[in-house]
Amino acid sequence: MLPVFKKMAVVALLTLVLESCYSYRQIRQQGFISEQSNHRGAMPLTVYVVNSEELPYEYSILKKAGLYTFASDSVCDQKIQLLPLEQYPVFMCLTASLPVTVLTLGQLPIRFEKKYAFHYYLVNDSITTKKEYELSINRQVWFWDMFTFKKSRRNALAGNLYNIAGN
Repeated sequence: MLPVFKKMAVVALLTLVLESCYSYRQIRQQGFISEQSNHRGAMPLTVYVVNSEELPYEYSILKKAGLYTFASDSVCDQKIQLLPLEQYPVFMCLTASLPVTVLTLGQLPIRFEKKYAFHYYLVNDSITTKKEYELSINRQVWFWDMFTFKKSRRNALAGNLYNIAGN
């Protein structure tokens, strides 16, 4: 009985080690399109981000999405005040995929959807508009993802933001 328990412990430990290899992929959504989609061929707005030093991760997502042209001068008419990125809770332990990962030692890819709330204020003189976007990305857990270099959550979120807001 004890050798069987040791083997099961080794299999569980190997699974934990192997499933640490993950990558992020964007989920394309069609339902959330903002007003900017009406200006598809127009020049993007030039904006100044007020709190880019306080929220560098959120700033890099917005910059990578390419929705705006960014000014380094605070005299710009359009200003953006970023809000912290919020992650909705994910209940991975409730999925049936976890036993499959254990039994296959990470050889079958498993995907968990992660949702984030990305929002900011767009300030134009005295008019303040809150822009809110729900971004969804897949977190793929797979042994073979250790050999890929597309593991950037920021790039997946920026691509999703572009698809939703700038499409």
